[in-house]
Amino acid sequence: MRQPGFGHRDVVETEARALPRLASGRLYVAVAGIDRYRDRGWSRLHNAVGDARGALEAFDKLGFELFGTPLLDEAATGEALHYLVTDELMRLDTNDSLVVFFAGHGHTLRPAFDDKGPRRGYLIPVDAEGPEAHSRDPGCLP
Repeated sequence: MRQPGFGHRDVVETEARALPRLASGRLYVAVAGIDRYRDRGWSRLHNAVGDARGALEAFDKLGFELFGTPLLDEAATGEALHYLVTDELMRLDTNDSLVVFFAGHGHTLRPAFDDKGPRRGYLIPVDAEGPEAHSRDPGCLP
């Protein structure tokens, strides 16, 4: 049964417009995309790198600056992703904004101390072991 107000709408592509600048902050985007993982336990993806490039292009049209280097396939190691979300953040000023776009595999696990609690989500870097190798901590980014 169709509910009022819940119909289908056609999506119309419009021209991207630059966002208004915030008081004094800059707009940044960081992208990562992985199609081919080293461990064959993670299936090959076919659009993650293209999606990351597309997101970068879309954010560029909106006035965002690239933050760091795009982490695509082999460049998207656990070390590189961790560096991006820890040490690299020190380059940002208080009023700056950063969007981090990740296209690739994710994985969820329960904490070691609580088998009935909620699962915790992880981003999977290119050099992570396959999902069967992890019982509690995949060594990935939560």
